[in-house]
Amino acid sequence: MTTTTTRGDIDEGVYRAIGNAWENDPAYRALFESDPRRALAGKGLELPAGVDVRVRANSAETMHFVLPPDPHAVRGTRPSPRCMAACALRRRAASAARARWAAPRVASAAPER
Repeated sequence: MTTTTTRGDIDEGVYRAIGNAWENDPAYRALFESDPRRALAGKGLELPAGVDVRVRANSAETMHFVLPPDPHAVRGTRPSPRCMAACALRRRAASAARARWAAPRVASAAPER
């Protein structure tokens, strides 16, 4: 088994594992959901020790979101005004998207001729 050290390698391995879980392999999907570290190791992807791995499946009734770490908190710096403005724009865009997603769907009739 290979040991991967880059985030890109880890992401690629995880995407392959998700594909395997989707491709009508209920046994692999169950293993991936219950013991993702072992499932990934079985595909040749060894995750670094000390990394907590959790898998949550979305459904029509449940959605999970990943909140990445704040890069400023990780680096111990304060965000610049430009960064704060960009974050504010993203928040407004996300709010608008939520409003569109939550809005009732109304079938529009084509105008009669």
